[in-house]
Amino acid sequence: MNIITGGYTKKNSQGIYISKINMQTYEVSDPSLLIKIDNPTYLVIFDETIISILKNKDQGGIACFKKQGENFKKVSEYVKDQTPPAYVAVNKEHNLIFDANYHAGTVNLYSLSNDGKIDLLDSYTNHGKGIKDEQDSSHFHYIDLTPDEKLISCDLGTDEIILFETSNKKLSVSQKIKVDPGFGPRHIIFNPNGNYFYCIGELGSEIKIFSYGEQIEEIESYPTIPAGYDGHNGASAIKISKDGTHLYAANRGFNSIIVFEVKNNGAKLKEIQNISTEGDFPRDFAINDHYKLLFVGNQNTDNGTLFKILDNGSLKIQQKNIKLHEPTFVEFFE
Repeated sequence: MNIITGGYTKKNSQGIYISKINMQTYEVSDPSLLIKIDNPTYLVIFDETIISILKNKDQGGIACFKKQGENFKKVSEYVKDQTPPAYVAVNKEHNLIFDANYHAGTVNLYSLSNDGKIDLLDSYTNHGKGIKDEQDSSHFHYIDLTPDEKLISCDLGTDEIILFETSNKKLSVSQKIKVDPGFGPRHIIFNPNGNYFYCIGELGSEIKIFSYGEQIEEIESYPTIPAGYDGHNGASAIKISKDGTHLYAANRGFNSIIVFEVKNNGAKLKEIQNISTEGDFPRDFAINDHYKLLFVGNQNTDNGTLFKILDNGSLKIQQKNIKLHEPTFVEFFE
């Protein structure tokens, strides 16, 4: 078992790294460079393929890498004169890629050929702003597939969740959902039953539950930090167990993973733990349900922490102070 990490390349990082987990001792090795690339801050890994965000001097975009032997080789890229996107996702069945660009306020739709060639099909630009300093304009932070293969996105800058249709390989807005001013929607995860999704608010440090179907309705909100905490916090990643019984979210500032039990078939949450990540600014984490592991990367302290997931969903530290390089993306990799 391995851990793939991507992140900024502002300090000592040279790109995408791989760390090995000893499955007898559950110890994580120091990272080895897998792909040399600038600013691979988010990735998608599938079918011996990696789609990565990248920066190329004054340009930003995405690149496709294919496994050849023991190495990954770049087979194509699509860049233009803009900052790199913040999030990238794929529809493997229809050979499509989507990205969300925070600074440009755009989402993009691309085709991906069988040999890895990327072509831009369509782009959508949003407009507006919110009530907080970080919301001076549109800031898309996430776009990915819904259970019924529509697209759902988060615009942190305008406090909107936006759904798209992709018929004729064009982006068409089908619905806009306004959330509380200053919430700053960042990422979304769906319950495996497909009836609910959970949106984490970076600026509000909250999780909102929505029902999903012909009508989308907000049900309830839950804080990710204790009521008495008055320091700065930015909520980041959100994940759910494969069986839908436990939800996890990260806090940057309070520097923790909060654990919820999922109740009422997905309609309610019950907090059961809020545990330190043993580092500063946990930007992303990953869950391996089979081995009951959670791995988190702390961006500012260049380290990671491996947790065992206990039977009740809570976390127990297995190893801390694991060496990483400016991590903003982590994923388990067989």
